[in-house]
Amino acid sequence: MKPRKPPALAVWLLEKFGYLGEDSALLGDLLEEFRDGRSASWFWRQTTTVLVKGRSPKQVVLRLDLLGLIAGALRQSCLQLAFSRLACTQDTHPTTQCLAG
Repeated sequence: MKPRKPPALAVWLLEKFGYLGEDSALLGDLLEEFRDGRSASWFWRQTTTVLVKGRSPKQVVLRLDLLGLIAGALRQSCLQLAFSRLACTQDTHPTTQCLAG
């Protein structure tokens, strides 16, 4: 009898996010349960749970990158607001209105 194969996309996602290293107990456990009769939907539920709740090294790096992007965007917005208000207060022409203030 040919061994059943788990959903390829689920395995790929686990690999992509760093859960399946060279010596992964996680994949071994999932494959054992799957080959013992668990369904593809069970495998997907397990994969989703691992991806949502897990803490792989790649997920930590992705989260840090995302936090860095957010911090950079906030900094940029604050600087733009500060410069626009500075320009508004230095404007001496009486007919010019400041939109930022």
